[in-house]
Amino acid sequence: PPPEVFELFDDVLIMAPGGHIIYHGPVGNVRKYFTEELGFRCPDSVDFADFLVDICTDDAKVYYRPCQSFGTIPPSPIEMGARWKRSELYRDYI
Repeated sequence: PPPEVFELFDDVLIMAPGGHIIYHGPVGNVRKYFTEELGFRCPDSVDFADFLVDICTDDAKVYYRPCQSFGTIPPSPIEMGARWKRSELYRDYI
């Protein structure tokens, strides 16, 4: 959806191929989660909803910031799902 519509959502559910839930929670927390917990960065030139779709595909590597705390390759959908289930946000929200 357009950014104006996306910002009206209360919650968002993001599923990767294979049915892996990689995020389900408040829209207000989703950017911080993917940046701070998973190491992705959405450039200002990319619509955030499109970014969320892209990180569920092979395009994820375009948005990934390799560093010591996150590793050198983006997490797979299976790993993103596992990290989501271990996250504090998951414990607080689900």
